[in-house]
Amino acid sequence: TLLISLFFLEFIARTFETRLAFRNKPESNKGLFQEMLSAFDYLFSDRYLMTLAFAFCLIQLLIFNTDYFFIKIATSFAADRAEDLADTFGWVRALSSLISLLIQIFITSRLIAWLGVGNSFVIFPLSLLICFLNLALFFDMTAALFSRINRIIMVTSLFTATQNMLFNPLDSKIRGRVRSLIAVFFEPLGIGLSGLLFLGLKEGLSPQQICFLSAIIALVVIFLGI
Repeated sequence: TLLISLFFLEFIARTFETRLAFRNKPESNKGLFQEMLSAFDYLFSDRYLMTLAFAFCLIQLLIFNTDYFFIKIATSFAADRAEDLADTFGWVRALSSLISLLIQIFITSRLIAWLGVGNSFVIFPLSLLICFLNLALFFDMTAALFSRINRIIMVTSLFTATQNMLFNPLDSKIRGRVRSLIAVFFEPLGIGLSGLLFLGLKEGLSPQQICFLSAIIALVVIFLGI
């Protein structure tokens, strides 16, 4: 129920954000619904955009899985030590944010210029693949901390930058609509699919098995990026 609620909250928030974006644009003959339909038509007629939409959907699934397993392991590790758990969360966030800032300043632009946008995009799902394999093998606090730090650093310093750059080849008239469509529909869809995956916990799947399935999904995203 909580996962379904999170999915709908995410969907509503992104839809509201998209409506605000369209209100700030000049008046056109098309309404919001027609604009979104035209964006759907454009997206499904282009292989590149379909690949982007599918990849972003799966990445949101992987990000949600990373957060879930970190919280699950951390809470069980410090079940009777709430203050230690709060300190751990604080130190992980502070350290990850500092490292991310340094990477943004000194590495991100040089890395993208060297590898290109597409290859730089693949680095994040590759790191997620390593994290989920680590969780599948060990499923302890060390693996959880590693996956959490990786998630914060990679999303902030590299993934967000490459994600926006992947839309640059699109025509300016359609770029905003397609980006909004992916943000409103496909990315929340990834979170919803993550919820369906975790329903497998009730059907006999172990957390390690779900981590292994997540590693396979990360491989799919890497293949799409290549």
